[in-house]
Amino acid sequence: MSFVINRFSVCFLVFFTTLALNTNAEVAGPCRRAVTLVQRAQEANRPADKEELFEQALELCTEMPEIHYNYGLFLSDEGEYRKAREEFLAAKEKEDRLEYRLAIARTFLAEKQLSEATDWYNGVLEQDRLHPAALQGLAIIAERSGDTEKATSLLDKAISLDPNDPVAHYNLGVIYEKRGLIEEAILQYEKANSIDPKHIASLFRSGLLLVKQGAISRAVVAFEKAADVDATDPRIFRALGVTYERLGRLQKAELAFRKALALDVSDDISRANLGLVLVRMKKPSQVIELFELQLVEKKEQLSVESCLALALASKDLGEYSEAEEFLRMGFKKDPKDKRLIDGFIGLYRESGEGEKEEKFEKLREELK
Repeated sequence: MSFVINRFSVCFLVFFTTLALNTNAEVAGPCRRAVTLVQRAQEANRPADKEELFEQALELCTEMPEIHYNYGLFLSDEGEYRKAREEFLAAKEKEDRLEYRLAIARTFLAEKQLSEATDWYNGVLEQDRLHPAALQGLAIIAERSGDTEKATSLLDKAISLDPNDPVAHYNLGVIYEKRGLIEEAILQYEKANSIDPKHIASLFRSGLLLVKQGAISRAVVAFEKAADVDATDPRIFRALGVTYERLGRLQKAELAFRKALALDVSDDISRANLGLVLVRMKKPSQVIELFELQLVEKKEQLSVESCLALALASKDLGEYSEAEEFLRMGFKKDPKDKRLIDGFIGLYRESGEGEKEEKFEKLREELK
């Protein structure tokens, strides 16, 4: 059976660097209390609590650029790039530091305003012509503008200046992957992981490429490490489920897909994959139960994989008419899917409908 892992595009990483707050003795009165509030904000779990604490800190002390900067970092993490830029600009007005210029450039890059981002990165290079983070930013811009050779050259230069930056290796891996240079991409992702074992994006991307190469055991290791780092991303557990299934570790595959669904109940890809695993595990009743809500609320939206799982489970339960209905639903979506054609052949062979079986056997021959 063919399982689906991922439908997410490969993307670059743009990291914002945390800046330490000034806690020296000369920071007194309201500003010292503001520093305490910022530290509490950085430790808070809920975004709403973080934002409230940052705003309270700024009410007490607007003159410390670090407060504006760290508030901007929080806003960037929340995808509020315009608001973040306002805070970074406020920090820069109080003290013109390269970190603030870089942060402003990154907000423009995150919003795909490439011209503005280029200007700000070049402004950093005017002060430090070998600044690796600025070179990385310009490399991403070059790639997005279609100049992959320039992008590769800039990232190579950034890595030569700072070889221990995992993000630079990751971004170079992205460029290689987009160019179809899979071995080179995997090497860069693995370099990023050797520098930072918790670099989740590199673990995930290397795992996907290893699956593409058929190196399933190595892919499992990458995905398991990713799951240890982030146990909240359903895509990781979906990928784990697929790799476990390909290795024949069906119980682990079942657990991984169920974990993905527990994290995201709308993950129809994991639901379909789980259904196919349960078919292999001879648990047809659980397959029907798995799709109970979908059969009521969005039966017509079921994927080909979901239709196949339901058809095979229904056949195993001896419900041939239901199995045929699900196969026809899937066949309507993709009449060239060989798994469905094999499903029809198996169903009609078991139900003794020789003419129908022969029809689909001929179709299978035509598609070879």
